Amino acid sequence: GFAQMKTDHEQLRFAPFLPKTWSAYSFHINYRGRLLFVAVSNKQVTLNLLSGEALPLEVYEKAYVLTDHLTIPLREGEANV
Repeated sequence: GFAQMKTDHEQLRFAPFLPKTWSAYSFHINYRGRLLFVAVSNKQVTLNLLSGEALPLEVYEKAYVLTDHLTIPLREGEANV
């Protein structure tokens, strides 16, 4: 999926990367009654919970609970792949 988005055992997972010719990308997703906004730049990944209840998820195989917003550095080697 986009941003390496997958679901596994009812868990939303991301492992975003930035393609070589892109400077950034973003998208909205509806997931189980929640509206999320995901943005990926050459430095960071930002997830915003726009509506709905808190959401457990994983980014780069690390567990988080998204309650409002979450900003994580783009993993080393994932920019300009």
